[in-house]
Amino acid sequence: MEQATTWFDSLKQALQLERIKEFLKTLEYKYIILYAVVGFILGLLLKRLGKYILFTLVFGGIVLYLFHTSHIITLDMVKLKQFIGLAADDPFMQLVRNGLQWVGNNFIIALSGFLGLIIGYKIPK
Repeated sequence: MEQATTWFDSLKQALQLERIKEFLKTLEYKYIILYAVVGFILGLLLKRLGKYILFTLVFGGIVLYLFHTSHIITLDMVKLKQFIGLAADDPFMQLVRNGLQWVGNNFIIALSGFLGLIIGYKIPK
């Protein structure tokens, strides 16, 4: 007695290879490669200069906060929100939502950038 479908045929039907081929045709490989390379470079920089970058960001943030609260400088929060792409009445959490929505819509590109970052960080000095 012969089997009607082989294991490979059932696997092909389950994976629907035609839809996967169509999806792969729509990918823009130049963006995947670009994000992987940028992630790799950022990973290398983070490994070698991470302490200095973290110190600079934290120290700069503390200095700006102290200057703002002591009225030495004035930070225009409306202009700052417009600069980073938010409307004047949007909370900063909207920026996080927008970022997560972009990652969801461009998962392959975000994954390639993240993997490039991990690979760049794991390379020994």
